[in-house]
Amino acid sequence: MLAVFPTGVLSLAPCQTDPARGGLPTYIAAVITRISSERLDRIGKVCGRAGRAVRARSAIRRFHKQIRPNCARPTSSRLLNSTDGTNAMLIRLTLISCTVFAYTATVANANDDLFNTSDEFHLCSEDAVTVTGTENAGCNACCERCPSALLGGLIQPSDHCFDDFISPMTNPVFFEDPRTLTEARIIFINHWLPEALGGSDVRLLAVQARAAVTDKLSIVAAKDGFIMSDATGPLAGIVEDGWADVSLGLKYNLLVDPCCGRIVSGGVAYELPIGSHDAQQGNGDGEFNLYLSAGQRLGCNGHWLTCTGFRLPSNRNEETTVWYWSNHIDKEICCGVYAFAEANWYHWLASGERAAFNGVQGGSLFNLGGTGVAGDDIVTGALGLKLKPCCNREIGVAYETHLTDRRGILKDRLTVDLILRY
Repeated sequence: MLAVFPTGVLSLAPCQTDPARGGLPTYIAAVITRISSERLDRIGKVCGRAGRAVRARSAIRRFHKQIRPNCARPTSSRLLNSTDGTNAMLIRLTLISCTVFAYTATVANANDDLFNTSDEFHLCSEDAVTVTGTENAGCNACCERCPSALLGGLIQPSDHCFDDFISPMTNPVFFEDPRTLTEARIIFINHWLPEALGGSDVRLLAVQARAAVTDKLSIVAAKDGFIMSDATGPLAGIVEDGWADVSLGLKYNLLVDPCCGRIVSGGVAYELPIGSHDAQQGNGDGEFNLYLSAGQRLGCNGHWLTCTGFRLPSNRNEETTVWYWSNHIDKEICCGVYAFAEANWYHWLASGERAAFNGVQGGSLFNLGGTGVAGDDIVTGALGLKLKPCCNREIGVAYETHLTDRRGILKDRLTVDLILRY
């Protein structure tokens, strides 16, 4: 069975061909006809969004990537063979704009009867148009099957209406992706300390986890892992190897508009002070993180993500109070390769009372509770690349450095991540 999914993707999945699950018999075949390069000049040549012209060729490359089944490279056509060859369906798609496509469908049966239908549909439309004789099954474009819920329905698949987005990389504990996701994110960080603090480095290996409970609500575990320290100088013997604190929270979609490529979410998390004291974790009574996160598609190939929030410690003597604002902008340059830039602004609202860290601000991984940091600001910037070969995998690398004279405990940082998404 052939259907137009909420992501504007045409594909065939077992759940759609199983009559017991509401699908049609498996004898319907389909041909997805790719728009040839010779016709590009006759197709709309601008996206219209963000007021920036984008050539039709670039838009069509993106469209071909979205229709390719099982994350394979697109071919000139795709034939989904029927079991008995008695029926066939031909779909011809025409690009109107970045998010609108027109289709013409012709169905022929064994008696050579022809049935024609045509219409337009929008990517990720809530009322996605379906071809006559089919139905919307809401399947993941990158999979051979419809993703099913896990653990008896407790965990749902990720929202795939924003599969062209990539996740941010810097400020990894607090820069939260606004989408509802079910994923594991493996992170490695090499954090170089300023010369004034010894000039050595601290490393972190962690695995973040996110689980969609509904299409709007998700559980987020953004901090955990093991810290490995080579600290010398003033931090020698103060920051050593040990386990990081663990955070757990909830995120909820406040606004979801796939057709406009816009999403806004809010969340709350609590960091449990169960890490190793030797690694400057486990101090205080934990802290709350209240945040808003948003994303916007820019034209056909660009995206902007932003997140702002407050780190509110339960014990203000042991930890500092911080406001942060993180931003990410990216552009897909070709074939699932994204270039991106990020910036993070940290503002200390209140100091702690740990005199041993007087004037030392801490950062995204550490809340040192130092004295004399209220009113301080630190801004960092990062450049990076991400490879997204499929909607459920991301591999990224980012290099981050300070942009202000005040550095805190950050000189430079290298972040590498691998995302496995369901």
